[in-house]
Amino acid sequence: MKNLKIIFFTIFITLGVVVVLGFLTHTKREYILERKVTAKAFIPVSNYNFGKVSKSDTIKYTFQIKNIGNTPIIIQKIASSCNCTKLSYDKKNIPINEMMEINAMFIPKKSSFGKETVSILIESNFDANITELKMEGFVAK
Repeated sequence: MKNLKIIFFTIFITLGVVVVLGFLTHTKREYILERKVTAKAFIPVSNYNFGKVSKSDTIKYTFQIKNIGNTPIIIQKIASSCNCTKLSYDKKNIPINEMMEINAMFIPKKSSFGKETVSILIESNFDANITELKMEGFVAK
């Protein structure tokens, strides 16, 4: 009879440990599944207005992108809407909580005047996968 009590007690303890471990594993798995991995960026200025300039001016502006998500930002491509804008940047991946800069240099065409808008498109894994930055202003004759 004493052996039977020990066997039942051992089975009871074993089942209790299995149930508790199963619950903890299930809870941890749900937490991991619920925690979304997202790339998220903060861009302080996405639309830069350079005001009124002459055709002989060169406009320079540095856009900043900070990774505020919980996974690295991966930049696939950065391009401008016209060959009147030269772009330079130092990296294609932005680690969590770090920043990258995109240096844009707008050189008005000799034939352009009036309101000018240049788009800079960023193809990446944050936000809508394509983010648009703008430089705009007025080019005088």
